[in-house]
Amino acid sequence: MFLATALVVSIAFPVATRAVTVADKRAQAARLKAEVDAQAERIAAADRKLRLASYDVHDADARMRSAQARVEAAQAVLVTARRRLASRAVNAYVHGGQVSFVEQIVGSDGADLELRRHYIDAALRSDRLAIDALQRRRDEMAASERGLREARQAAQQSVERVRASRDQVASTEAVQRANLLQVRGELGDLVRQQQQRDFAAALSRAERAAGVPQQSPAAPPAPPPDAVSAPAPTTTATSAPPTAPVDPPSSPGGIWACIREKESGNNYRAPGGGAYQFQLATWQSLGGTGLPEDAPPAVQDEMAIKLQQRSGWSQWSTAAACGAY
Repeated sequence: MFLATALVVSIAFPVATRAVTVADKRAQAARLKAEVDAQAERIAAADRKLRLASYDVHDADARMRSAQARVEAAQAVLVTARRRLASRAVNAYVHGGQVSFVEQIVGSDGADLELRRHYIDAALRSDRLAIDALQRRRDEMAASERGLREARQAAQQSVERVRASRDQVASTEAVQRANLLQVRGELGDLVRQQQQRDFAAALSRAERAAGVPQQSPAAPPAPPPDAVSAPAPTTTATSAPPTAPVDPPSSPGGIWACIREKESGNNYRAPGGGAYQFQLATWQSLGGTGLPEDAPPAVQDEMAIKLQQRSGWSQWSTAAACGAY
């Protein structure tokens, strides 16, 4: 009966999904980081292709402009040659050229137009041949110009395709980077909660060793180890239990310099919270007065170290990228 009842209960109420652990969250963050890095490589490759395609368009434009100039020059030469041929034909018809032809024309009754045409053909044959050659050359250059125009259009289409592909990759990378930031924030919460539990356990052991009577906590029990259901971290003035202290650096370099660079561009006067982008409520909870950006750099450094010792690295979403974990 007991086994049957247990089986029915297990079917009706399936076992709850296990809590997310720090190791799970770290693995998820590592996977997202690898995806973001891969997308960044794809973006760099797309940028290189886009530059090469743009160079092709620029080169096609230059060659097409040169071809257009040659066609226009050939057209001008052809027009000039045709005008010269027409002028010479008129002169040959009216005034004559070679003596034998002139004598025949003068001795005729003026009705021998065929003779005149024969003279014009003989006198102007070389000019017509030259004009025909110019015409062929102009047609060849016009065909070359059309080919260059088509090549330029193909290059422009290639640029547009590469740009669209690059934009799509960049959009995907932005989504993945946002997911990575969220996961890193959740990982920071997990680590901070684990630090709080470790500190509370160490404090309890120290009190037992000193003979201090234990009191039942009024607050709800702490979550199981490595479990989390907290949202992404923000720089707020939450009154969390103190964490294990972190030795302040001898100078605000290393991780601190990286955080300042990512939060404010290392600008202690940056609006909205100074170098470390404190929220005003957080700043005041640390004992700060006025606006964070109005405080001297040394005071902002001191407050940042104090906040880290109190609430952990998770107060800065950029800490993970700076190697805090």
